[in-house]
Amino acid sequence: DLPQGYRCECPPGYSGINCQEEASDCSNDTCPARAMCKNEPGFKNYTCLCRSGYTGADCDVTIDPCTANGNPCANGASCLALQQGRYKCDCLPGWEGIHCEQNIDDCAENPCLLGANCTDLVNDFQCGCAPGFTGKRCEEKIDLCLSEPCKHGTCVDRLFDHECVCHPGWSGDACDINIDDCADEPCANDGVCVDLVNGYSCTCEPGYTGKNCQHTIDDCESSPCQNGATCVDQLDGFTCKCRPGFVGLSCEAEIDECLSDPCNPVGTERCLDLDNKFECVCREGFTGAFCETDIDDCEASPCLNGGQCRDRVAGFECTCLEGWRGVRCERQITSCGGQSPCQNDANCIDLFQDYFCVCPSGTDGKNCETAPERCIGNPCMHGGKCQDYGSGLNCTCPADFSGIGCQYEFDACDANVCQNGATCIDYGSGYSCACPPGYTGKNCEDDIVDCKDNSCPPGATCIDLTNGFYCQCAFNMTGDDCRKTIQVDYDLYFSDPLRSTAAQVVPFYTGETNSLTIAMWVQFAQKDDTGIFFTLYGVQSPHIANHRRLLF
Repeated sequence: DLPQGYRCECPPGYSGINCQEEASDCSNDTCPARAMCKNEPGFKNYTCLCRSGYTGADCDVTIDPCTANGNPCANGASCLALQQGRYKCDCLPGWEGIHCEQNIDDCAENPCLLGANCTDLVNDFQCGCAPGFTGKRCEEKIDLCLSEPCKHGTCVDRLFDHECVCHPGWSGDACDINIDDCADEPCANDGVCVDLVNGYSCTCEPGYTGKNCQHTIDDCESSPCQNGATCVDQLDGFTCKCRPGFVGLSCEAEIDECLSDPCNPVGTERCLDLDNKFECVCREGFTGAFCETDIDDCEASPCLNGGQCRDRVAGFECTCLEGWRGVRCERQITSCGGQSPCQNDANCIDLFQDYFCVCPSGTDGKNCETAPERCIGNPCMHGGKCQDYGSGLNCTCPADFSGIGCQYEFDACDANVCQNGATCIDYGSGYSCACPPGYTGKNCEDDIVDCKDNSCPPGATCIDLTNGFYCQCAFNMTGDDCRKTIQVDYDLYFSDPLRSTAAQVVPFYTGETNSLTIAMWVQFAQKDDTGIFFTLYGVQSPHIANHRRLLF
């Protein structure tokens, strides 16, 4: 205590007016090098705190931060120890952060296409694809119609869904519902409706017809009433108003007016039952409504030349005077009738109850029966056969001779008996024809048919030519064998008439046309080719170019 105050005598380790300041017990060498000195209250009271990563009394033991308190790294990460107690976490894929505690957001970059929902996974993501798409990122299009979802319709893929275009008569998302076409009760007049696919059928009550049983059946349409009767249509049937003379439901039964035998049995051939009446068909010689009158066939004096008539049934009989005959005594009895009495081809002339023979030259007598023998001495020359017909000499000559007595030699070659350009060879007592190709026969008159069953392909028509044939091709075909289709390179030959496609062998009818237009493209084999490439002829045959007549 001092006169004007006080003074504190501080114990060791304290200072200040009131000894309130404590001196630090920590100095540079108080604690080991890897420790940090912490001053505690009191004199020489301190604590040595080891630096991070060290332990022990002198802080000289290194602590493994990866094992001291367990693995500090989360989610399966690997811990890598560093100096001074530090460590580093080696994260597995999909994790981040100091301790690998944060899951990396794999959806951050919007990997899912078409706006699909992305779900983040560990080192991965999952896309909730819209209908119609699949794949990791919804990049693959699914064919929504592949499973054939439409039962009775056509499936249309609309990208995210499908649409079923139903066949007529079907409805529903899958076209599996048959539309009830009977729902609107279309059948009229108590008809029963039967539902069909895209339609219905009506089972009509008797007397009705039509799609909806809307029409009454016209039972008279088939003309059931016979024999001109009038048909009256009823709801379920018909009635017939018969004409007089007919009965029955359809007036099919005729009242037989002949049942009472109204006709005369002697003069009637038959009774005809007609509409509400009858008709008697009379035998010849009878007449009248009932065939009761015998016709007098002598009434018209049919017998001629004084003949006497006698009436018969359906006729008459004439008794002729002498010198006449015939049904009506119309023919005079003559000597030239029937077999002529004149011989040697003499002409017979009838006289009254006599005849006269006009004798040919060299004959004589009443019947021209006297004639000389003309074949005596064999008058026919060169082996001719003599035949005497009474009126003159007749010689049948050999092939090489002609004339009445076969006196003239017949030259077949001079007479041009060989046809179609054949060569005639005279043998004196005969001849032969050397036929050109394509002809045959004694005089080469027959054209050899060159068309066989297999000459042309099916569809083509074989046209027979002289010593050959050609195939008339079917539409749009060409070539010698008609097996080439007509195209731009159609082969039309101008220089070879034997080709089936040559201009010379394709005749066509012009009918009564007085004008003709020809249009064509001509492709030359070489540049600047010259010459005539088109000539128009008229021909006689509709098949081949024969007897050509220049037209243009």
